[in-house]
Amino acid sequence: MKNNLINSSVTPYSIPIFFLSLFLLVLMTCNSCQAVKIESSERQLENNNKNLNFESFLNINLENWTIDSTSIYIASKDSFDFNKLAKHYNRHILFLPLSDFLNTQAKDLVPIFKESGVDSVLKQTYIYNSYKINMEVYKCKNVFSARTLFSILKHGSTNTFTQGNISCEDDLGMWLCLDNFFIIIKTSNIEDETEKKAVVNLASQISKLTVSQTDSPYILGRLPSFGKIDGSEKLINGEESARYIYKIPLFDDLKLANFLTGAVCDYRMEEPYKERLKVMLLKFKDHDSASVVFDEYVASLDHSDSIKKIRQKIDHEYEMSSPSTDKSYPQIYKIQNRFMLCQTGDKYFLVIKNARKPESLLELARSILY
Repeated sequence: MKNNLINSSVTPYSIPIFFLSLFLLVLMTCNSCQAVKIESSERQLENNNKNLNFESFLNINLENWTIDSTSIYIASKDSFDFNKLAKHYNRHILFLPLSDFLNTQAKDLVPIFKESGVDSVLKQTYIYNSYKINMEVYKCKNVFSARTLFSILKHGSTNTFTQGNISCEDDLGMWLCLDNFFIIIKTSNIEDETEKKAVVNLASQISKLTVSQTDSPYILGRLPSFGKIDGSEKLINGEESARYIYKIPLFDDLKLANFLTGAVCDYRMEEPYKERLKVMLLKFKDHDSASVVFDEYVASLDHSDSIKKIRQKIDHEYEMSSPSTDKSYPQIYKIQNRFMLCQTGDKYFLVIKNARKPESLLELARSILY
C-alpha cells in the first residue's frame, strides 16, 4: 500500500520539474537582490557618513610644522560651538560668514557651491621656516555633491572614480574626496622635497579619517569604457553644474529641474571617424520624464535660425538599425562647423557634441544607449 501511494504521487517528471522550479526561484531571488543592490548603491551616494565630522580635520597636524591660522566659514551660527572649539584646540580660530568665502570665488562657481550644499569651509595654513601649505575642506550636503565638486575643481589627470577614497594631484597640490567632504591641499612649490613630503603626509592623514568604501557612481557605469578618456569624467549634481561643465546652444531651453544624476566625459574616436567627442548623459526617474526634456529642447533647436538640422542619410541609416520603442529617434544638428546629437533611451537623455562627422555621433550613441 505504501509503495502504491508513493508511485501514484510521484511521476517521472516530478523530480525534474521540482528542481527546475527551485532553480527559477533562486534565479528570481538573485535578480531581485541585484536590483536592490544597484538601487541602494545609488542611494548610498545621498547619505553622509556619520563616522566623519567636520571637526575631524582640525585634529590633523604635521610633524615639525606649525598651524599658522585656522578660519571656518559657516552658513549658520548654530553649526558650531565657537568657544568650545577654540578651547578644545587651544588656539585662535576665526569664524566668518560663508558669504565672505563665496565673495572671493569666481562668480560662475558660486552657484555650484550652493547647488552642492556647501554649508561650511575650513581653511588652515601650515608653516615650517619659509614653507607654507594651505588646506581647504568643503562640507557638502552628500557624497554625490562632494564628488561633483571634486570632478569640477580638481586639476591634473587621473582615473578619477575608483573604489574607496578619491584623489588627484598636479604640480601644485592634491585634491581629495572623502565621503561628503571635498579637500584641496595647495603649496607654492611642490617641486621642493620638503613641501612635497608634507603634502603627501597631510593627504595620507586625511585619507585615514574614515574607512568607508563607496562604489563608483552608477551613472558612470552607463558610459562605455572603450574610447573614454580617463580623467575627463565629471559628475552633474544639478542644473548649475550642468551649465558650467557642458556648453551647448539654447541651454536655458533645456529643462533640467527633475533629472536624478548626470555625467560628462570625453571620448576619443578612432578611424574612420578620428575625433574627440564630449558626452553628457542624464538619468531621469522614468522614460516619460526624459522624453519631455528631449521634446522641448529639440523643438527649440528646430526653431532656431542659426542651427541646421541634418536628415536624409542619417534617417536611412537609422531606419535600417530599427531602434526599439523606448528610444527616441536621434536628432542631429549642425552648429557652425560642428555636429551635435540629442537622443533618449530608457530613462536617459543623451547629448553628444563637437563632431566633425555626423556618423561618429551615431556610432557613439549606439554604444551608450543600446
